[in-house]
Amino acid sequence: MIFPYQIVILVLVSIFIGYTLLNYKRGEISFLAMILWLLIWTFMIYTTFSFRLIGYIGQIFSAQAGLNIIVAFSTISLFFVCYVLFIQISKIRKEITQIVRYIGLKEAKRLKPESQIKKKSPQKM
Repeated sequence: MIFPYQIVILVLVSIFIGYTLLNYKRGEISFLAMILWLLIWTFMIYTTFSFRLIGYIGQIFSAQAGLNIIVAFSTISLFFVCYVLFIQISKIRKEITQIVRYIGLKEAKRLKPESQIKKKSPQKM
């Protein structure tokens, strides 16, 4: 039997998987990061439909059935927030790298090579 919260989680996680693949295609995340996040999303789908695993985790934390829904939505929300923050940090890192490269090239053009610098002869007294 499939519960409504499982359908909602499946839809949300499917959207997150698509978002992950899109970010990889855009070059915003690396291949390793894409694989990591796909594994995390896949694990979430697995735990949503695996009643044994949910029951086992529920026994460990003494969770009630109603609380499972709250925990599931909260966990997925937190992982998505972490994912979005990871993407934003990656974008900022790339922007900083581009800025540093631009400034470095600008400074390199401004400075003359050492071979073109005339050496001053010491002044005689």
